[in-house]
Amino acid sequence: MKTIYAFILFMLFASNISAQEYIQYSAHKMQNEYFDSLAKFAPEDYKALTESKIKLQKNKDNSTLQKHVFGWHPYWENGSEQNYQWNLLSDLSYFSYEVDPLTGDALTTHNWETANVIDLAQANGVRVNLCVTLFNEHESFFASAASQQNLIDNLLTLVQNRNANGINIDFEGVPASEKDNFTNFLVNISDQFHTNIPGSQVSIA
Repeated sequence: MKTIYAFILFMLFASNISAQEYIQYSAHKMQNEYFDSLAKFAPEDYKALTESKIKLQKNKDNSTLQKHVFGWHPYWENGSEQNYQWNLLSDLSYFSYEVDPLTGDALTTHNWETANVIDLAQANGVRVNLCVTLFNEHESFFASAASQQNLIDNLLTLVQNRNANGINIDFEGVPASEKDNFTNFLVNISDQFHTNIPGSQVSIA
């Protein structure tokens, strides 16, 4: 009996350690890191890799949208936009502005400034948003008001320069201890966007 109790205690202890060491690792983060590792490719290389050689048959239904329909366009799909059915989208979110948690600057914007998909979306009456990603070091970012303001200023400039409609916040794995700081940041960035770009959108992925 003592052996059984000892085994149960060991399993509970091991499970507790495992739970403490668990780190959330989203599909978005995994894909982003994989395609970031291929950064040696230029935008035209990505287009050559992803551009469909065959025009896909499009739905001939002329129905109009009755809801907001968000579509996320990851930068590694640049070139595939030729096959998008724009009439089935209300909003496109370009993935992504990768946040440097220590400064708020962009580690990369993945060619947001020149991506053709943005021009095509706007030409087809689809609203465009810049997706903003932060997958780690949330505590460092939320501890710095300067980094947060720098990020907001950068995003305002990028959105205005492309005549886009707003931003889509994709902060993943935010610790529960940062809940209030995250909420305050969202209120702050929403207020500044709505003040500087009336009618702009601020959404959360």
